[in-house]
Amino acid sequence: MCGRFATQNMTWSEIVDLSRLTTVGPALNLEPRFNIAPTQLVPVVRQIGDVRECVMMQWWLTPHWAKEPSQKYAMFNAKVDGIEHKPAFREPIQSKRCLIPAMNFFEWKGTKGAKVPYYIGLKDLQPFCFAGVWDRWVGTVNGESKTIESFAILTTNANTLVAQIHHRMPVLLPQENYDLWLEGKRDHALEVAKLPFRADQMKAFPVDKAVGNVKNDGPDREDLIAPQGEFFKA
Repeated sequence: MCGRFATQNMTWSEIVDLSRLTTVGPALNLEPRFNIAPTQLVPVVRQIGDVRECVMMQWWLTPHWAKEPSQKYAMFNAKVDGIEHKPAFREPIQSKRCLIPAMNFFEWKGTKGAKVPYYIGLKDLQPFCFAGVWDRWVGTVNGESKTIESFAILTTNANTLVAQIHHRMPVLLPQENYDLWLEGKRDHALEVAKLPFRADQMKAFPVDKAVGNVKNDGPDREDLIAPQGEFFKA
């Protein structure tokens, strides 16, 4: 699964270059984030027609057909296997795929009450993108018209590095597959999403348990990604 991630000090120009946006303005006002949690707004890259853009979306998918926004069900992740058969994701996986820029994600290992968080990212410290799906909900909340654009991060079986921490991991896409994920046919896109990301290109190490509190975030919380123990080996 993926319940926390970070964009760290990623800049607007890095997102533009990473995802090859076709429209680059106005630039989003991005603040350093070191502990992003579900329900929060984050930058997401999508393609509508010939336009590839980056917009802010809520990390917790609300299907367009839902009667009202709800957090009754955990809709921040979506298993890539069989996603085309799930009511909430059938349409998004067909025509509303997206990229979620990130620098790392967090996963926990251990027994209840004694779990340790781990930083997981790329060895070369470069940004990457998760594969995701998005949707747009339009309705009324408390008597007011509201539009919610939201997304879920796809998950898959862990590679040999992440498997030492958790049996699932978010789908990380190699940059050469971004175009296919955003523009390609559904089945071809799913094929690349199911390919395991190379474990030898990643690194993982324990971090401070403070990352478990969603209130611990902001431009001054770089301490949340500081190593607190030995690095894992793939």
